[in-house]
Amino acid sequence: DVPVMPPQYAVLRPDGALSGTLRVTMPTVLGDVLMDAIVSDFLPAHPSLRLQASITDRHVDMIAEGFDLALRAGPLPDSGLIGRLLGTVPLRLVASPAYLDQMGRPQMPADLASHRHIRYLAGNRPYPLLFADGTRMVPEGRLDVDDGTVMLRSALNHAGLAQLLHPVVAPHLASGALEEVLPRHVLRVVARHPHERAVEDERAAPAPPALGVNQLQGP
Repeated sequence: DVPVMPPQYAVLRPDGALSGTLRVTMPTVLGDVLMDAIVSDFLPAHPSLRLQASITDRHVDMIAEGFDLALRAGPLPDSGLIGRLLGTVPLRLVASPAYLDQMGRPQMPADLASHRHIRYLAGNRPYPLLFADGTRMVPEGRLDVDDGTVMLRSALNHAGLAQLLHPVVAPHLASGALEEVLPRHVLRVVARHPHERAVEDERAAPAPPALGVNQLQGP
């Protein structure tokens, strides 16, 4: 028998809909990409669900802070939590045309050493440039931040090169506000995962895979 869930947790009803409260955290760049779909598609499909979303680049303590689900892009730390792969997201190395007109357009990865870089800090460490051919670089940073939205704004304001998720920069590439750097040297795609709190009883059936939400149980 499936154990009865306390009302504060999101549970899968017999009709396939979720009900209760679901506490989710995700980084700002994923929030920018996903929240429209969550609000317009996911919530109407689950009218009995109450969603609490924390959009932050801070790596939260899911257990201590009571989060049920964390959406993450990139390698997952060994945390003891349940991780499931949702898919992959391309990365793009971008800069403003004005910056590139001033500093020059790199032709090879080795040319990146002479450029200003806006680096993303994950756990106080800069996220490296990882190319699909296996090349790995950690260039010197002109600006190091732990917020993807700030990275985007900095690149738009000509501060340097930034490595960002394709869905985040796509409209700015289309408008000409940003330009892709080294388009022939493809960056490695990053995995997008939901982290769940570990469950003791796994007999319950999983929820539909909309946005990677799975049935969650209380401790």
